[in-house]
Amino acid sequence: MLPVEFVEKITSLVRSALGVSVVQICLTGYQDFTVDPWFRSQAPLGTTGSLCDADLDACFSHSPWRFVAAAPIFSNSALAGNLWIADRQPRSLDRAHSLLLEHAASLVSERLEAEERFDESQQRNLMYEKYIDMAPDQIGLLDPELRSIMVNAATSRFSGLPKEWVLGKNLWEMGIPESILAQMSDWEQMVRKVFETGEPGSTSYAHTAGAEGYMLYCYSLAVPQFNCRGEVVAVLNITYDRAALEMPFKLEDWAGMGEQLMREVAAHRVTQEELARLNAELEERVRERTVRYKLLNQKLRAEIGERQRIEVELQAAQARAEAAARAKSDFLAAASHELRTPMHGIISMTDLLLESELSAEQRELTAIISYCGETMLSLINNILDFSKIEAGRMELDVVPFELPRLIDSVVAMFAEQLRGKELQLQVLIDSRVPGQLEGDPVRLAQVLTNLVGNSLKFTSRGQIAIRVHPVAEQENEMRLRFEVVDTGIGMSAETTSRLFQSFFQADTSTTRKYGGTGLGLAISRQLVELMGGQIGVESRLEEGSTFWFVLPLKVSAPAEPPPPSAPVVVRLPQYGPILIVEDNTVNQKVLLRHLERLGCEAAVAETGAEALTVLASRSFTLVLMDCQMPVMDGFQATAEIRRREDPARRTPIVGITANASAGVYELCLAAGMDDCLIKPVRREQLTAAIERWALPVGTTERATG
Repeated sequence: MLPVEFVEKITSLVRSALGVSVVQICLTGYQDFTVDPWFRSQAPLGTTGSLCDADLDACFSHSPWRFVAAAPIFSNSALAGNLWIADRQPRSLDRAHSLLLEHAASLVSERLEAEERFDESQQRNLMYEKYIDMAPDQIGLLDPELRSIMVNAATSRFSGLPKEWVLGKNLWEMGIPESILAQMSDWEQMVRKVFETGEPGSTSYAHTAGAEGYMLYCYSLAVPQFNCRGEVVAVLNITYDRAALEMPFKLEDWAGMGEQLMREVAAHRVTQEELARLNAELEERVRERTVRYKLLNQKLRAEIGERQRIEVELQAAQARAEAAARAKSDFLAAASHELRTPMHGIISMTDLLLESELSAEQRELTAIISYCGETMLSLINNILDFSKIEAGRMELDVVPFELPRLIDSVVAMFAEQLRGKELQLQVLIDSRVPGQLEGDPVRLAQVLTNLVGNSLKFTSRGQIAIRVHPVAEQENEMRLRFEVVDTGIGMSAETTSRLFQSFFQADTSTTRKYGGTGLGLAISRQLVELMGGQIGVESRLEEGSTFWFVLPLKVSAPAEPPPPSAPVVVRLPQYGPILIVEDNTVNQKVLLRHLERLGCEAAVAETGAEALTVLASRSFTLVLMDCQMPVMDGFQATAEIRRREDPARRTPIVGITANASAGVYELCLAAGMDDCLIKPVRREQLTAAIERWALPVGTTERATG
């Protein structure tokens, strides 16, 4: 019923405007395009709205959709189906989106009604064409050059010419004798007058026919056909043979009787009043059909205009949604900078303090501050990761890695907390699991860290176990099932069904007692799905929980251990002065203290402009450049340094930024920086950057091996 192109256009616009995964048009009783079985099996909904949790569980329990909404589609006031939208993420249908969905559904309804009317019209046209072809009278459609556009079987029969020969020709092109054409001059004038005036016309004429030259008496009616601009584009011509109408004899009985017989036959013709009545009925039918076509054309033009208006509205809504997404991204970048800058000071100063001589109580208090800082940093990272995944900007870095070593690093992160709770953490890796695999080790470790951290939070006694075993194996690939099993408080079935939703916690008392934002498990689900896997949980109240996920990982050939080598001489470089360009006083002190511990001389410039002045009078082996500064930021200062300096004496510049959003590294390189560090900057990160980029001015040798 609906053209596939129209369906694809509407669904694409709605999908873009509302930001949903799926848009489907489902019509009852017929369907000419693909519909998801989840929606085809649902009974039509008569009102616009989203499905509640109970309806979702009842109708879509095994589907991937966590949000489903629909708007009704009507045809001739009857419910014909629904315009469905669905998404994998839970969300709500606000008033603006509801109106937009209703508007799109109404457009589908109007197009459906128009298509049905058009189909009905086509069926009537086919019926009319059949009746016309079966009519005993000569019926044809003529263009302004009096060429035949359409003729019926009777025309072909009376003329003795095949349809194919008659179509596209006028009387003068059919080879009709001049004597007969002269007798039809009144008919020709009548038809041309109809084209000129747009008014129906009629005439009577007679012409000779047959080898004996008998006369045929005809009555011809011409009705104008208009286009949408009111112009006459064709004339419907109907020619009645009065003898054929009456048919008192068989054709072979009167064919050769001459004029006298034709006058006798004509005496029995239908009356002029009857002919007028028949002509009036035909004209009325033609007028009705013309009016219907005009109304249909007007409706179609209005529909096209409405479609164009809807498209403009949908494009505007899409532009607003994209602007909102950009604003959200900008806000997160700014929030990241504002949060990471003080976190840099807190974590770095705490690390420096822990390296100093402290009493037992002071060390305990400082360790608490360090733990709180790390917790806050983890929360910030979770929020940014969630934003990246939601925006589709999260990319995987597939590299070879050793699974046992990765799990050991995850376990080491929780060693202190395990001792504090007197919990045991077991690691059980099936012997069939190869030690060397290919995947994204960072994201895999992040998922395991989130799951172990969640179990640790809700388990006060007993044990936590990490288990890994294969569930399927193919050539060069293995599907591994990871399990984190705990003996904690457990959960009800209602809670587990919504556990992986964003910001979800079992109840407010859980949040008050155990803390957390409910983001860790949601991020874990999205990361596992991004890596091509599935995640789930099995739990019972007071009996503990088992969090599991299955991942496809490539099997990598184990790396050959390096052969033993003789002692080598390693040169430890001595570095010249390093310039710190940083407007924040706390961050200045943090970097100065780190460089002091590393034995590096350092100077400070508080702005990009001041850095240009300092570099003009003194050389440095490395510049640590903060990216966000007032007046002249780090990007502008770096570009100006590169413009001024001699390419043969290029000073390495490492950017330092609190913006952890996607693309910041590329921005630093584009500005002319050599590398980029994300706050908070750890001493090992700073050491690695110095060793990689700083220009050594002297060396000391020592033997190793």
